[in-house]
Amino acid sequence: MTDAEDVARRVRAVGIEVQAVTDYGWPGQIELALVDSVMSIRARYGTETSGVLGRVLRYRSVVERHPLDDLSEFSRLDPDWLQGLLGLQRSGGRLKSEVCLDVAGRLLDAGIAKASDVEVDSPAHKSAWTGTVGLGWVTWEYFTMLLGRTGVKADTMIIRFVSKAIGDGTLDPKRAHGAVIGAAELLGAQARDLDHAIWRQESGRAVRR
Repeated sequence: MTDAEDVARRVRAVGIEVQAVTDYGWPGQIELALVDSVMSIRARYGTETSGVLGRVLRYRSVVERHPLDDLSEFSRLDPDWLQGLLGLQRSGGRLKSEVCLDVAGRLLDAGIAKASDVEVDSPAHKSAWTGTVGLGWVTWEYFTMLLGRTGVKADTMIIRFVSKAIGDGTLDPKRAHGAVIGAAELLGAQARDLDHAIWRQESGRAVRR
């Protein structure tokens, strides 16, 4: 039995209902998608007043531009102000607020200012993201998912579920990613919808991700 078949079997066995998620992410708002994807690294997603979601909504509430879809404006934010808003969490040894500003600049250099500029399969666009210290392919996948593309964010919750399904406690993110992609095909579901359903199951949460 393949990894994908094992995952599909476990989805059915635990009674996970895979539904189309219509309010996922921040389509058309690249600033919110960027903040969400960076802040979510090794962090609780939280609620509207706590965790990653709380910080994203705080940013949305204090910036008087809507939609929040302009990395040129974002890149000009005061670093100290953004740090005060997003906190002192780190990734790759750097403040996440610093990572946010760094990747915004790199994306601009690659020709991305707005959500509509992102070409998911562009090597240049992907490398602008993954070449940023503190970021990698998992967060790139999540960033594009938040902008509306289907995919799988191979984070702790997904890896844990897939590990249980295939009986391998040493699972790496790429294998978990492939297993969920394959399972979604077997189940006739969008990969992002299955990802979200598994995440809700493992986290015991019902909030958006």
